[in-house]
Amino acid sequence: MENLLSPNSSLSVSSAISLPDSSPIEKLLAEYRFLKSPLESSTYKSSRITGLTVEIGEVAIFRDRGFLFYFTDSMERFREILAALSVAWDLRTDLGIQAPFSCFEVVSDLFRNEKSASV
Repeated sequence: MENLLSPNSSLSVSSAISLPDSSPIEKLLAEYRFLKSPLESSTYKSSRITGLTVEIGEVAIFRDRGFLFYFTDSMERFREILAALSVAWDLRTDLGIQAPFSCFEVVSDLFRNEKSASV
């Protein structure tokens, strides 16, 4: 299987951010303010959403405080998850919500809404 960081991977698409020597997925992660872990080259940590990390390999693995909550090999789904998490985080911040943020709940709601829209 291919590595998602390679320029010709299944998750490779063009991105608006111009980062030298970066794969399209790395550019997308930078757009959503993820920073590469200095200890693990395939791990990216969100600088906005506390505890959110993404590991890139043959698939993209999303973790919330170390716990796996989603994985995908689809660039479209990868973008959707990042966008949904970002919107939910911004909304939570704007409303001043103090409850703990759950990435799993955000993704569950995303799929629940997709399922109800298709029925």
